[in-house]
Order: sequence, then structure tokens, then C-alpha cells
Amino acid sequence: MDNQTEINRPQVNADMVLHRISQSADQSSNASKVVNLLLSILERTSDNRKRQVIINSIDSLKNMIQKEDIEKGNIKKQVDNLHQELAEKRKLLDILYKNRETIARIFSELESFIPEIQNIRFDEHTGFGWKGDGYDNVTEIEKLDKTLSQSSDRYPEISNKSFNEGISRLHSSLSEYYTSGYFNQIKNIFADLSRDLELFFSRYKSILDSLSSLKHISEEIIFKRRDIQKYSSDLQDPDLARKINLSLKELALHMESLISSKTKLINELDIITDSLKQIIGGLEQDISYLKSINSSKTMNRIMGRSGKPKLIEPYYLEARTAETFFRPKYGSDSTGVFDRKESHNRLFNQVPIFDNNQMYSMNDDISVLMNLYFRYGDLIMDDFKGYYEELLDLAKRSPKLDPSIRGILAIPVYMEEKSILKTLENYGSCRDFDKIAIVLLENLPLGAKRDFTLTGVQLFRVNHPNVKVYHLFKAFKERMPIGYLRKYIADYALLLKQQSGDTRNFFIVGGDGDCIDISPDFFSEIIDSFFGNPNLDAVEMQMNFPIEYRIVYPNLWVMHRAFDFAWAYMRHKVNPNQAIRMYGPASAIKSSSYLMIKGFNPRTRLCEDLQLSWLLDEGRRSAPSDRVYFSYLPKANIVTNPRRAISSYLSNVSFLDIYEKFEEKDSIRSLGWEKLIEDESIKGVLNVGNTFTPEYIREAIEHTNQNLSHEIATTLAYNMQRYVDWWQYKIEKRGWMTQSDFEKMISRIMRFLGIEYRLEFSTPNWIFTILNIDALEKSMNEHLKAEKGHNKAITLDRITIDLNTYKHII
Repeated sequence: MDNQTEINRPQVNADMVLHRISQSADQSSNASKVVNLLLSILERTSDNRKRQVIINSIDSLKNMIQKEDIEKGNIKKQVDNLHQELAEKRKLLDILYKNRETIARIFSELESFIPEIQNIRFDEHTGFGWKGDGYDNVTEIEKLDKTLSQSSDRYPEISNKSFNEGISRLHSSLSEYYTSGYFNQIKNIFADLSRDLELFFSRYKSILDSLSSLKHISEEIIFKRRDIQKYSSDLQDPDLARKINLSLKELALHMESLISSKTKLINELDIITDSLKQIIGGLEQDISYLKSINSSKTMNRIMGRSGKPKLIEPYYLEARTAETFFRPKYGSDSTGVFDRKESHNRLFNQVPIFDNNQMYSMNDDISVLMNLYFRYGDLIMDDFKGYYEELLDLAKRSPKLDPSIRGILAIPVYMEEKSILKTLENYGSCRDFDKIAIVLLENLPLGAKRDFTLTGVQLFRVNHPNVKVYHLFKAFKERMPIGYLRKYIADYALLLKQQSGDTRNFFIVGGDGDCIDISPDFFSEIIDSFFGNPNLDAVEMQMNFPIEYRIVYPNLWVMHRAFDFAWAYMRHKVNPNQAIRMYGPASAIKSSSYLMIKGFNPRTRLCEDLQLSWLLDEGRRSAPSDRVYFSYLPKANIVTNPRRAISSYLSNVSFLDIYEKFEEKDSIRSLGWEKLIEDESIKGVLNVGNTFTPEYIREAIEHTNQNLSHEIATTLAYNMQRYVDWWQYKIEKRGWMTQSDFEKMISRIMRFLGIEYRLEFSTPNWIFTILNIDALEKSMNEHLKAEKGHNKAITLDRITIDLNTYKHII
């Protein structure tokens, strides 16, 4: 090729290349098309610098093509999974229809039996050996048989025929349904969700048992009447009449009990059916959206949920989009929490500015704060305007809050069908709950299967019509950090209050979807605290786990106590502000304080609650010291689900990593913590691990920084070393307390626990060594003995030490 040809070739500069790429991107062309475009441009470009720009772009796009192919594969897999889920849900809907039809028919049949059965009574002074012209027991059993068979045909002479045909027919008919796949499928799926369905299954079994007893007695009578001479004395035995009367009485009582629940049960079946239709509609929309992602015309289209809802319930609201408005990122800390510079900027450079001189009581108007917050937004969000508009749309479509509501219970929920009904009932049983509204966000990644959380919430409404549960649903494009989810709920609650015309201050209580138990004064304590102290920013409640869990998994329990003792010590001895833990289901914050710190940090994938308390603590450091800004409420106690800690333990993941990168399996989530404890083969064994050298424990810690699971990650020695590492960071990097204060604290904590130890303040890591745990073993067994006396769920006799992992160190 000569120079003249090269000179006459059209020239293309880098700006033109980028412009053409931008045009292609705007047209939603895929990466392959852009590569072909660049190749054609490259052929007409002679400038080496510009050619290199194009070549680099082609290389990048080739990588993008590979990524695009992977993404297409992932989307196809998601769509295939959802098609399977949709088929299963449609099949279940068909089963629901068939069950409802069968149950309605059974109710109708039983209703016609009861009056007749109640009028039948056998003479307990005569037997079944003779038949006269008038009333006798043989005539009565013919009458019973005719009643149960629902037949008007005249029965033949009883001496040669089986007169229990009607009893057998009804027993066979009811047994056929009881053992059918339809009955068992609906029982297995919905019995835990619906109390009335659970009662129906129980009462239905009782009717069958009474019928079975009646059938057995009548068959005995038939058999013996075939040879009256041989069994004459048996047939005259009054016990036969007494037994059949008792069975009849039980049968009538069980039928009455079942029929009394008819209206409620049919209503619940309708609710289950409607919620299942809503779920099916959502799955169909998810499939349509996923299929459209790679389409050129719909590449950037958001998923709309504006069609007619299948479930007519004003308090159930679906977000109209799958947009996240925020791309998850985690900053310098792997948890996503702010560093000091970011915290200071959030507090004092973003509007509304944190102001120590401005205090808000519970009756103050916070509309100015609210308007500033939503006008200026959260600077960490990528698209606060879109986020705000979506939440505002939800708030405008929501029923207005009653003015008596002074607090919002905010619950993010993912796959909680097993526990959501019990959770709502627990919260609803508390005093002063009429001053609380629930905002529940059911969330899942787009393409994930959906459980029956919606059904559980709807069934709760039936029995608690006065409790207002604002049930939001959103399928996000990707799994979002817990900080973002809690922010979504809290910000919606702010707009809901605003749209309801009530701009008075209120408080936001953190909640989880798996509450096991709660003290009756839980909300009363919170309300009294905020109304009794106008300076209060936030409160911490007492959080516990079930006793059975503590005993089956003593390693986990010791670590829980190690942290609990530390916070208690800090509250009383070091810094009460920094010792306040705004921990998930055991904390509450005043909305004015929430607004001054710009709410939840949306990028936190753990410590999202602690982040609030750390921001408040930093904001209040220059505030007057004669005021109380934080309070701990020991009487407000909540027992929460230990499932996540158990499932991580069973996966060889450390207690300190259960919220870090650990992804809980949905299969474990669906089992429930009781089943996990029941199936655990090694119960009540403390795995110590001080047989491992400090060097090996450090190697294991380094290993788990990359891969969470490690064979010694659940030992007490490993976890105590991680515990000390955690405090070393907080002391050396964050300045929480002096090293001297820490020495005093760790000494107190280990004495409480019953652990003799050695602590070396070496560089770069402090080294913690367990020397002796005899006192710990003794105290755990004293605790076990005390609890076993009044808790039948505890079957363990003694907590033991795994001697293969423990040695006394002198």
C-alpha cells in the first residue's frame, strides 16, 4: 500500500468513534454490533494513536460480549426457574379450587347429619340380641345407619345383612379425602399459615376417629349377630350401647366444632386463593420483564406493575418498578459503613444540617425537616429523584394514617411465610399497639421464587382488622443491601405521614419478620421513653434468642454473651452513647433525629442499624452533656429467630461473619430454627479449639477473609480471637476507649463468662489465649438445670466439652 493511498483514506478521529459508539448505545444495539461498527471504522483510520483508541475499545467490547452472553445465560436460567415456579403455583391454585369445592360439600353433608345424630341414643340397659315391633337398639342402629348413608331406601332385615353400610360409606368417603394428595398438599403448605385450616385438619381427623370407633363397634355387633346363640351374652352386654353412645356424642361434638368454623374457614380459603392469584400475576410480570431485558426497544424499560390487582386490598401496594435507583457499593469498609470523613460530611455538610441546638419533642411539627430532606435528597443515592417519586406514588395510593398513630414498626421481609403470621400476632399482642402502624416491605431479587408471605399477612388481617399493616411489595433488579431496604421503608413512612396530613414527630421501630416472643410492655416502654424525654434521639431494647438454641449451640451462646456483657460494661463504665446498639428488631429512632442524619446509609449490607447510632453519637459529641440522648430499655424484651446464626454455624462460618458475606440457603430458611435444632446430631457440645496454635488460628482468620468457611471457624478460640481483633480495630482506629479501659472490660467479661485467659498486646495483632473453662462449663450446666425444670422443649441432660479440642494451659 503506497503513501498516497494512505493519505487519501478518510480520516476518523477518536471523538467521532466515541460519538458513533454513543449513538449505538442510545439505540440499544448490543456489543457485537458496536464491534462490527468499530472494525469498519478501523479499516479507514491511519492515525496510530486513533487506531489504538479503537482497538482498545474493541478489546473492551469483546469482554463485554462475553459478559453479555453470561448475562443472557443467567437471565434464561432465571426465566426457566420462574416458568417452573409459575407452573407449580398454577397447579396449586387448581388444588385450592378443588379443596374448596370438596370442603364446601363436606360441610353441607355434615350439617345435615348433626340433627339426626343428636336424636339417636341407645338404651344402655338392653343389648343388641333381639328386635321387636317397637323401639329397640337394633332398630336404632338401623336408623343411625340410614342417617349416615343419606339414603331413603328401606333397609332389609338386619339379621342377614350388614347394617353398617351407611357408617362404612361415610367413613370411606371422609377417609378418601383425608388421604388424598389434594388434602395433604394444602395441609403441608398452608397449615402453618392458617390457624383455621390447622384446626380444620385436626377436627376432621377427630371426626374420622369417632367414625372409625363407631364403625368398629357396629362391625362387632354385625359379626356377633350372625351367630346369636353363640354370642347371646356378649350382645346383651350394656357396654356395647355405652361405647356406641360415647362415639356418637364425640362425633356430634367434633362435627359441631368443625361446622362452627365454616364461614371463617371458607373466607380464609378465599383469601389464600386471591393472594395466590396475586403471586401468579407477579410471576408473570417478572417473566415478561426478564425476557425483555435484551430487547433493543426495551433495554432500559422498567417493569411496570400498574395492571388491575388480583387482590382487592387497599393496604397491599406493589411498587410500579423494578428500579433500584442505587447501585450497591461499599466504600472503604467491607460492611458499607461510613468512614469518619463520610460521617462528618453527611452530618454537617448535607441538608438538613445536624443541629445540636434544635431539639424536637414528639408533638413538634417536623414538616420543615421533612421538606428539606426530600428536596435535597441523600447524596449517596444515584437517582434520589426517581426514588422519591416512586415512594411518593406509593404513599399517595395508600390509605391515610390515623392521627392516633405515633410510631411506625418497619419490617423488611424476604421469604418469611413460616414466621410472618406469628410475628405479626406477637407484635399485635403488646399493650399500646393501637398507637403503632406496621410498614412491611416484602422484597426479593427480580427472578427469584416467591413464597406465601403475602398469604400470611392477609390471614393476619382477618383476625386483627383494626391493626393496620401497610404491605409493600417490590421485586428489585438485584439483591439490595439491608441498609437500602430499611431506608426504603422509613422514607415511605415519612411520606405516608406527610400525605396523611400529620406532620408531627413520630418514631420508627426496627423490626424483623421472625419474632418469636415479645414482652407485653415492648411498645409502652418505647412510647413512654420518647414522650418522657424531649431530648431523646433513640432507644435500644433488650434482644434475646430462644433458650433451646442457647443450650444446643453453647459456642454461639458464649459469643452472644461476650458482646452483651461488653455493651453493658460500656454503658456503665466508658461511654453510654457509644454503647447504644440500634440493633435490627431491638431499636427505635425519633423521625426528627432520623432526618438530621439523612436516614439509613443505603450501602450498608450489615451494621445498617449500628450506623444510625454511630452517626447520632458523632453528631451529639459537641452537645450539652447534661441531656440524655440515648436510652436502654431492659424491660422491652424481644426474642428473635436464631436461624441465621445456626445455619452459618452448620456451614462452618464464624459467629462474627454471619452478616458479612454469608448467604443463607433458602432451604434452611424454609425449615425453621426448631427443625434445625431437632435435627442437630451434636447437641450441647462446646467446641473450644485452644489445641490450635495462635499462628494456625491467625492463618484460619486470613483464610476466612477470602473464604468464609473454615474447619475451626466455629471454635471458641477462633471466635474469641476474632472478638479481640474487632475490639483492637475499634480502639486503635476508631478511638472508642483506651487500651487500659479495654483491659478492665475484658477482665470483667471473662470473669462473668468463666473463662481464664491470657491477652498479649503484640504487633500487629493482639493475641488471645484460652487457658481454662472449668467455670464456664459449670455455669452453663447450672443454667441448663434451672431452665430444664420449666421448659419441656429442653431434652438435654448436660452440656459437655469436646475434649479433642480442649486442653488446660498452665
